[in-house]
Amino acid sequence: DIYLKAMLDARHSLPAAAGDIGYAQFWYYHDVSGSNQGPFTASQMRNWFEAGMLPVATKVAASFYGEVPTEMWPITQLWHQPESEAFIIAADAVAADAITMPCVEFQPAERFTGALEGYVFKNDHYGVGYYIDELPVARVTLESLYAERARKRRKPPSIPNGLDYI
Repeated sequence: DIYLKAMLDARHSLPAAAGDIGYAQFWYYHDVSGSNQGPFTASQMRNWFEAGMLPVATKVAASFYGEVPTEMWPITQLWHQPESEAFIIAADAVAADAITMPCVEFQPAERFTGALEGYVFKNDHYGVGYYIDELPVARVTLESLYAERARKRRKPPSIPNGLDYI
């Protein structure tokens, strides 16, 4: 019936602020503890959705360039038929798995929710969450080079009374 179809279409109308979700390369979701998680590729989100790890009431938002969304919507509000449509990118879109995922310097999290590759969980200048795990920058100075050379030139300690090393 046309009236019923119009009601269902109105109930599932895509919010303008959600953007063209068929071209969304990355996604964020609002977890059960109240924290926002992401960015994740559309294929990761689809796999989790199919596995039942993202219920249809889960609030999600697209991220087109790695930006952190400010508003999220339940999965049922973004797709008419989530079971067949959720997190499926448009046929003419480049899959995120084929492009470089943006590096987000900080991902807020109220508590540790598990290891996140390339990140370390800590409380730092942005607050508690996941920070990019960066190796410390090697600081080499002229003085440190001279000190290293001096250490290498030192003779091994002599052993008294002609004793040998064991």
